[in-house]
Amino acid sequence: MKIEKLNFSLVRMGVVFYGDYCALKVGTTYNQLDLTIEGFMPMLDKIEKINSMIDKSEKLIKGELKYNCIGENETLITFENGFFRLYAITASVDSNVEIESSDWICLLEKIKEFMLSENQTNRIVSF
Repeated sequence: MKIEKLNFSLVRMGVVFYGDYCALKVGTTYNQLDLTIEGFMPMLDKIEKINSMIDKSEKLIKGELKYNCIGENETLITFENGFFRLYAITASVDSNVEIESSDWICLLEKIKEFMLSENQTNRIVSF
């Protein structure tokens, strides 16, 4: 699936709680993208990790990243012709998602912004 010009006004973010467990939930109009992002959540669950992902993504664009990919095994991100290709085993073994580089960086920034604002409030759940 190739995604061009992601409409950020339709991107929803929330926090899912179950007992002591809590996870960021990102929802778009692309189910495949949602499942893929879910596969990368262990790499996006803290502000420091999001900053690292933004940094690695920018290095990947410039060709400065070792092995020319982010992640390993079941979760890989590569870059080619202006698009990030996200592959997560949770999405499907036969498919992947391609998203424009500017949209990927912007999505990471939006997740970071949401997490920063969420950490400063006492909301239990927000959707």
